[in-house]
Amino acid sequence: MVKGMVNKPDSNFGFMLKLKREVTYRSLIFASSDSSDSTLWPKLKICYTIPQPIQVISPNGGEIWFNNSTRIIKWLSTKARILKLEYSLLNGNNWTSIGTVSTNDIGGTYLWNVPTGIDSKNVRIRIKDIANNSIQDESDYDFTIINFTSLNKHNTTNNVQVFPKPNNGNFVVDIENNRQVFSIKLFNLNGQTVFESKETTDFPLKIDIQSDQTKAGSYLLEIKGESEIHYRKIFVY
Repeated sequence: MVKGMVNKPDSNFGFMLKLKREVTYRSLIFASSDSSDSTLWPKLKICYTIPQPIQVISPNGGEIWFNNSTRIIKWLSTKARILKLEYSLLNGNNWTSIGTVSTNDIGGTYLWNVPTGIDSKNVRIRIKDIANNSIQDESDYDFTIINFTSLNKHNTTNNVQVFPKPNNGNFVVDIENNRQVFSIKLFNLNGQTVFESKETTDFPLKIDIQSDQTKAGSYLLEIKGESEIHYRKIFVY
């Protein structure tokens, strides 16, 4: 209704707002367009955003995915299109094709089998209309795809210690010299966060993810400092 008022004001005459709870008064005075004082006329300001033809919803920046896993790419679309999906490992440069897919006038999803061997912190997804390459969108920020089997190459220091190894979901993280840490996160191999701790210098830090939903297997521990990020493999039995 509001959109119609904006687009065709000559054929739309507004609407009435009804109070949720009405009270009867002895007299009612309205400051309406019937008043001779235009400063008393009611004003309605309408703001709305014209949607992008294509909009990447996920991944849109900051996610951690693992190669050799299946992840969901999600987008919005204003009409039915044939789309081409691509990924970049270099901040939106040198795109590689993922595949093509049809979408409706709402949006859609695509199950991407992340290739083995990808290992980058600067990944982006791009989706574009095959019929018109100017209609496209990409991830707003970089996300990460990690090769879990070669994770040690991301670890440039031995200042971070995790014990015991393996563990039952209850373990300790210790950082040399009690350095300031801005966040500690634990991810399962689906990229879901199963534990998170905000800024702390309180080490050793005990972490307990034991619950009925904790499954045996591999997890990724991410420790963010002021100028560095450390990763550690966690094995839960």
